[in-house]
Amino acid sequence: DEKSGKKDMISLPVPINLSDSANLIKIKGIGPVLSARIIKYRNLLGGYVRKEQLLEVYGVTNERFEEIRDAFYIDTANILPVFLNEVDVNYLSSHPYLNLYQARALIRYREVNGRFVDIDEIIENQLLPDDVFNKIKPYLNVD
Repeated sequence: DEKSGKKDMISLPVPINLSDSANLIKIKGIGPVLSARIIKYRNLLGGYVRKEQLLEVYGVTNERFEEIRDAFYIDTANILPVFLNEVDVNYLSSHPYLNLYQARALIRYREVNGRFVDIDEIIENQLLPDDVFNKIKPYLNVD
C-alpha cells in the first residue's frame, strides 16, 4: 500500500485552524510556501469557517483544493470574532472581506444609531452587499 510506506505522514484529517506549518507541509500537495500562505490568510481571517475559503489563498487552484480538501477539517470553536461594537475602522478594514468604504459604513452606522444589537441590522440597513455580508457574518459578534 502506497500510504503505509510514508512514515512522516501525520494522521489525517488535521484541524486547519490549529495546524502549524510543520503539520501542513506533511499534507500531499502543500509545500512550505503554500503552507505559509494558508497560515497567513488564516490569521487575517481570524480562522477558516469553510473549507472553500482555501480557494481564496494565492496558489490554491481548484485542482489543488480537490487534492487537499479531505486532509483537514474545520473547527469553528477557534474562530477569532470581530466585536462589531468595539473595533475601529482600521481593524475592520484589515479583514480580507471588508474594504475601507465598507468598514467606514459599519462604523458610521454604529456612531449614528448606537451599538449593534443584531448582526442582521447590517443587511436590513443595506450596509454591505449580500455576498460580502454572507462571507463576513460568521466572524461578526455584537455581544
